Amino acid sequence: MSIKREAGWAQAAMQHYSQADDRWRDFEYAPGYTMLEFGCLLTSIAMVGSLYYGKGITPLGVARVLSDRHAFIDGELAFPWKISEIWPRLMYSGRVDWHGAAADLGQLRYELDHYGATVIKVKWCAGKTGPIEEDTHFVVLTEISLRSAQIVDSWDGKTKELLNTQYAGEG
Repeated sequence: MSIKREAGWAQAAMQHYSQADDRWRDFEYAPGYTMLEFGCLLTSIAMVGSLYYGKGITPLGVARVLSDRHAFIDGELAFPWKISEIWPRLMYSGRVDWHGAAADLGQLRYELDHYGATVIKVKWCAGKTGPIEEDTHFVVLTEISLRSAQIVDSWDGKTKELLNTQYAGEG
């Protein structure tokens, strides 16, 4: 998820949201799927969206609108291109999986330089074995260098050094 840069639009400061916020934590965006348990992607989308829509885009708003547009199948965002239809300044340009390989730092830097932030998928507990699909979490990447990366964690809305979190693997 990235943001289209458009002439005449000023980028706002990114809002830091938590999927555990009392205002939306219990909202069920799909049958059996609450923001608290499964809302990390929706919360991350709202944070990136806030760069252009300010406080007018919230995790609850994202969840409600995408739910109303039938963007989910079994709680998963099955039709991510609907995001751009609803919020034209947000752009879904596909996804890249680097599981088992080094991330392309150049591509990530490009995203950050051109869009300000990007949503990334991490393993919830990097030290835990098992398939990544069963243990994932979405966060917002805001800065990257050779030795560090800064994220805003959708779980609690806090800025963190990625390498100092449970999401970072060894090495």
